Amino acid sequence: MARVFISSTTQDLKDYREAVYVSLRRLGHESVAVEEWAARAEPPLERCLADIRASDIAVFLVGWRYGYIPPDERYSITELEFRAAREVGIPILVFLVAEDAPWPARYIDDNRDAIRRFRQELLEQYTVSFFSAPDELATQVAVSLYDWVATGTRKISPVPSGEIPPAEAPGPDVFLSYAHEDVDIAQRISERIGLEKLSIFWDRTIPVGFRWDDIVEAALDASKCVVVLWSPAARESEWVRIEATEGAERRILVPALIKQTKIPLRFRQIQAADLLGWEPGVSDTNGMQALISAVRRCIQATNHGSA
Repeated sequence: MARVFISSTTQDLKDYREAVYVSLRRLGHESVAVEEWAARAEPPLERCLADIRASDIAVFLVGWRYGYIPPDERYSITELEFRAAREVGIPILVFLVAEDAPWPARYIDDNRDAIRRFRQELLEQYTVSFFSAPDELATQVAVSLYDWVATGTRKISPVPSGEIPPAEAPGPDVFLSYAHEDVDIAQRISERIGLEKLSIFWDRTIPVGFRWDDIVEAALDASKCVVVLWSPAARESEWVRIEATEGAERRILVPALIKQTKIPLRFRQIQAADLLGWEPGVSDTNGMQALISAVRRCIQATNHGSA
């Protein structure tokens, strides 16, 4: 899982930001955007720059508005974020609205000198992708991030516009199913699986304003492996049973026991990894090693079957 900073002007690119946000959640990444900290006490610029310096990768969406220039600053917030990302050396993905894309006049600067200079600088320094619709943009971002995580490199290769239809955007490697009473251990297990350079979806940070069941269903449908964390609370959870059933029917279920309980009968035919006693930050137990091995086998089989 990567910490992804989303930068753009806001009102003109609202629908595009939301599409990218959902796409990142499907891939299991942590999204960092202004919507998530608007209620915090820090001044916007200070918070933006602090967040971008703490991120793994930055996604810049650029239309035809240069954006707000804070007092005593030379550049807009978006360009300041870009310069901060470049200074700390994190990977940068750049997506520009296409020159010929229809665009509302109210979202185009009257004086375009600043935005044209900024766009030209991005074109000269980075391989960029062009977009004209939210779904198209979300697909490009998803494929680029998926490639970055899967290869384990810091080289970013944005996908050309229109090359992959939105329906084929890659989903997460792992869908993590758990009862909310077990959220603390679920987070620790998610972080451990993430060390294997695998993308993970879990529902801890679904953005406000989006339908919870729509995002979960999309992520579950697109996943390559369903890891179910069994506990007494999970055994009683209707949602965990539904997600486990989906994994079992698609033959991508990897169960794990996190608390002593009797796994429901229909799921007992698959050996569960025993995570009782596992703690993060120390050597993996045999149970954690078994879980990681099972996840990798599941993903390899899924990739082979779809090849």
